[in-house]
Amino acid sequence: MIDNRKTRKKPHQRTHQPPVHKSLDHFCCSSTLSGNPITSSGKRKQLVKMTSIVMIPVVVLTGLTANTFFTTFTNYINSSQIRDILLYSVELGKVIHFLQEERDMSALYLSDLGRSRSKSLLLQRYPETDRALEKLPFWTSGPTLTRAEFQSKDKFLSYLNRHRYELDTLNQTVTQELEMYTSLIRVFITWLYSAITEAQSGFIWRSLVAYQEVIIAKEYMGLERALGTIFYMEGRFPSQDIYLWFSESQDVANETFLSARRYSDLVAALYNKNIEGNEMLLVVLGRMRAEIRRNDRGGIGSFKTAEFWFNNMTRYMDLLLETQRELAVEITQVLDERQESNLQKMVAISVVFVCVFILCPVIIYAVYSLTNEIQKYSITLADRTKALNKEKKRTDTLLYQMLPKSVADQLKRNEVVTAENFTESTIFFSDIQGFTQISARSSPIQPGVPKKNGKRHAAEIGTMALDLLDCIRRLEIPHLPGTKFKLRIGCHSGPVVTGVVGSKMPRYCLFGETVSIAAKMESLGKHNSYEGQYRGKASNIM
Repeated sequence: MIDNRKTRKKPHQRTHQPPVHKSLDHFCCSSTLSGNPITSSGKRKQLVKMTSIVMIPVVVLTGLTANTFFTTFTNYINSSQIRDILLYSVELGKVIHFLQEERDMSALYLSDLGRSRSKSLLLQRYPETDRALEKLPFWTSGPTLTRAEFQSKDKFLSYLNRHRYELDTLNQTVTQELEMYTSLIRVFITWLYSAITEAQSGFIWRSLVAYQEVIIAKEYMGLERALGTIFYMEGRFPSQDIYLWFSESQDVANETFLSARRYSDLVAALYNKNIEGNEMLLVVLGRMRAEIRRNDRGGIGSFKTAEFWFNNMTRYMDLLLETQRELAVEITQVLDERQESNLQKMVAISVVFVCVFILCPVIIYAVYSLTNEIQKYSITLADRTKALNKEKKRTDTLLYQMLPKSVADQLKRNEVVTAENFTESTIFFSDIQGFTQISARSSPIQPGVPKKNGKRHAAEIGTMALDLLDCIRRLEIPHLPGTKFKLRIGCHSGPVVTGVVGSKMPRYCLFGETVSIAAKMESLGKHNSYEGQYRGKASNIM
């Protein structure tokens, strides 16, 4: 073996101890603070982290689903409310329509020429008005509490029936009769305006307003019909105020119906469809309207002409009523489709929400199971890492015993160990006499790892030889009393070549004549103990 070290340690001090591997412990320490799954607290931290990562999208999805469901549910409720408002408006429109007919027929009855011929027609109108009032889904009483007859449906019917029964004894003029019924109708129109608002009706507000405008237009056309009937019955308007009332009613009716068509194209389409085939009716009414506006009958009244005007206006108003009904049907269909769509969305969203609600525990359990598996794997990995480090220490110890440390470190770094030429070195061979027999009965020990130390190698080897002789003198074999070690040493200085032989079982070998001479000196030398160390030293160290 070769030893070129600058200093020589005692044999029991020369065993190499590799550095303790502390990376795992450091990792465990630092990882514990950041949630190392090996520990219980780390497991909880990892569980919280993984659950949070998984649950964040679930919570977001749940929030979006809940928001969509709430919006859809709100739309569904709004559509239901709008549908209720529409049904209420339809029934309210029927009440207004039949009150208009009752008003106009009552005014015709009170006229001097029409009393005998319109009584039966007037009596036919009463039941129709009563049925329309009974069909109202609810009774509005907000802004009309100041009028006693509008405080409830029963009070209104009682008030209306009392007026009907007292019609012949009231001595009421046609104008007063028209004003009385018109004031009642205006209250119902106020209810209609209050029922339909933009905030409540939402997306279908324009169609509902158009529907409302058609009803208002019919009301003013009803006034136009009644006042025009008075004109033809008497051949003139009783007063300038009545004429202005007629003109105002006619203008407002035309403008209101035009407004309805502007709010909804469907009004114009339905009106044109219903008026198709009745173009002559429009021509007749246009001519008679112009005649009434001129007020030039000269006081010549005619019940037949008044009846003709009344019937033609009734036909025209029936066309508007049909337009009103068809518009209500169209709006109802749109609302029904919207409600069905919202209902389907709510069902789909409910299914998604139920699935999410069911999956949440499954996900949490899966995360919990996964965390447990990670913890088990981490513990197993940590155990294997510790075992690996332990084996690595053993391997390093064995490797350092087989090879010089510098050479072993090069092999561990996967570096090629090239052959090296030493121009000067001292080779040391030693042998313990009877070592084979002694080793058979005891355990062997191997010391030594060399390093280059310039020209001090001969002195170091010599010093080591003397140290060995000194140590072996004091060395006793506990289980072999009386048996002493006798050491044979051979040393020689000169050039050598070193290198690692083998890859699976590498060996650090020295080659050259210096090695051979040193080996011969050892094999041919005399075994000696400490007493003969000076003579042995003089003959064996070169």
